[in-house]
Amino acid sequence: MRFEVLGLPVDALSADEISSCILHSVKTDARITLAHINLHGLYCALRSAPMRALYQASETRVYIDGMPFVWLGKLFGHQVTRSHRNTSVDFLPPILKIFAAQKWPVAFVGAAPEHVASNRDALRRLAPGLDVECFHGHFDMADHGPTSHQALILQRLAAVRPKLLLVGMGMPLQEAWIEQIRASVDVPVIMPLGGFIDYFTHRVAMPPRQFGRWGLEGLWRLAHDPKRLAFRYCVEPVYIIRALLRRGRAT
Repeated sequence: MRFEVLGLPVDALSADEISSCILHSVKTDARITLAHINLHGLYCALRSAPMRALYQASETRVYIDGMPFVWLGKLFGHQVTRSHRNTSVDFLPPILKIFAAQKWPVAFVGAAPEHVASNRDALRRLAPGLDVECFHGHFDMADHGPTSHQALILQRLAAVRPKLLLVGMGMPLQEAWIEQIRASVDVPVIMPLGGFIDYFTHRVAMPPRQFGRWGLEGLWRLAHDPKRLAFRYCVEPVYIIRALLRRGRAT
């Protein structure tokens, strides 16, 4: 089931459907970008042309990562339920175990240079035996020189040929980079992940898992990190509500 919110496609997918998308693409070598949408993502996409282009691409599926999109889907008359709200923190670890069992290589790009080793260790704890190569995500996307860190990443991706590329650089930077490189890399599945790895390296506290299904995860995160997240949870929703109201008056 697909619907639109402010011009962006939203796919109401269950966790099983997300897993099937990933595994089918790997087995058939069909290209797919599996992105997520929440209120912060909608705000970023409305302000970032590369991120919008990625979300609107024919090979991109956009799954719901925030209860407000379940509520919006219902408001627009669609049969969207709590089962369609999913987050990589929950569904990705079992998928990584499948990749480890099948010996399918994975690449991760994200976080600071000093965290590369801990990122690799965390992913291997999630999926023992996982063939994973990690790179930091602090580089200049405009630097295409042959000795740049970006060039090194692309060279290694060409050599390793991972089946899954995970990018955790934060919105909208990670989506802009994926949009920039996706046509030039031979990877069946690419996923922007936001702060996924920070939870499993314990650099950031993980919210209680049931809070997401109740629509309370944002409040929990705001209470634990108000300085960093106040704008995201207090200002960005106002911008989105205004945009929705303007769109409603125009139709």
